[in-house]
Amino acid sequence: DSIALALAAGAAAALSIATGVSSALVGVMVAVALLPPAAAIGLFLGAGEFMFAARALLLLTVNVLCIMLSAQGVYAYKGIRPRKWLERRSAKNAVRINIIALGVLLLAAALIILFTPTGVMPDNPLKD
Repeated sequence: DSIALALAAGAAAALSIATGVSSALVGVMVAVALLPPAAAIGLFLGAGEFMFAARALLLLTVNVLCIMLSAQGVYAYKGIRPRKWLERRSAKNAVRINIIALGVLLLAAALIILFTPTGVMPDNPLKD
């Protein structure tokens, strides 16, 4: 669910930048996708909970990758290209390489999330 949220936030921010409608969506994207895991990293590091901080860092990484991937896709879909023909030719290859690299990195991060054991939570002392 965090991947879908970050992809949607990145697409909304890229659309708002590409169309020039409102820059408020960029702030919403940051507030929804980037701020909570970044704050969690700081809080967990301050509390000495390094495993939780690492998981929050992984979530922040996934969110940044999703935002970059969806923004790259939106810009390619909208046909935003460089103005000069020489840069336009090299940009076509760069877009393909970026989308493939971001997709591979996102897949690797998603696999880490899926296959990392979630048993890092301490036992509930009130359960007994």
